[in-house]
Amino acid sequence: MAYGRNILILSIVFLVSSLAINLLSPIWPIYIKDYLNASMTELGFVFSISNAIAAIMQVLSGFLSDRYGRRGLHALGTLVAAFPPSMYALANNWVDLIPWVMLSGFAMGLYLPIRWGIVADASSIETMASAYSWTNISWLLGSTVAPFLGGVAADYFGIRFPFFACSALIFAVFPLTLLMQETRRKPQALAFDEKNEKVRALGGYMFAVFIFSLINIVQGIGIGVTSLVIPVFVESRFPVDYTFIGLLYAIGFGAASIIVQVPGGKLSDFLIEERSCL
Repeated sequence: MAYGRNILILSIVFLVSSLAINLLSPIWPIYIKDYLNASMTELGFVFSISNAIAAIMQVLSGFLSDRYGRRGLHALGTLVAAFPPSMYALANNWVDLIPWVMLSGFAMGLYLPIRWGIVADASSIETMASAYSWTNISWLLGSTVAPFLGGVAADYFGIRFPFFACSALIFAVFPLTLLMQETRRKPQALAFDEKNEKVRALGGYMFAVFIFSLINIVQGIGIGVTSLVIPVFVESRFPVDYTFIGLLYAIGFGAASIIVQVPGGKLSDFLIEERSCL
């Protein structure tokens, strides 16, 4: 099942980037709290400031990539993202993290919406859901394997080692972003010219944006709270090592999600085809 060169390269980028980022997921809150002497409030502030910058940048990134193309901005965001993890490892206290988590948020906000936009650019309406499923599986494969590897590495080589490994993996994947072909948003051709039909189409679009935004807000609150609390809670309440915490993340956040991706995409494609036949 071929979706083209960009989807193939993008799947590899998703996989390696997920491996890099999720190396840190079982240890990142513990590192900030226990090694950089942050309180839980300060830990939450570090996470929040990064996510706030990323949210602002995603709006700007989407607009700029629609207007000027995606390849250059995607490559820039990926390159910038490689620097902060190494600087995290060199921090002496949690305050030292602030400029680097802001830079990380900038980079993520720049590249993340573009990556998903490229999937839409490079696939047809009939195959779009499946294309998203396959690229999402690449991400989930990384989130299944990497937390366990990150926990093992932290146990054997020290808690700072996974941060350097994260930077190295992102640097390694950067050249692939330069091999991607330029894409832009597909023109949205309308099969009707009547003004009232256009208004109804715009209304349907805004309703979909509202519903998905609401879902993402609720989901984001849940993930934001649990990602902070779970590693710290488990490490403080039970006699476990980082490997166990990594395994916990691998099963809960990766493996379960992979199982439903392709069937879900196939079902979406089928429903789209059925609707187009009506």
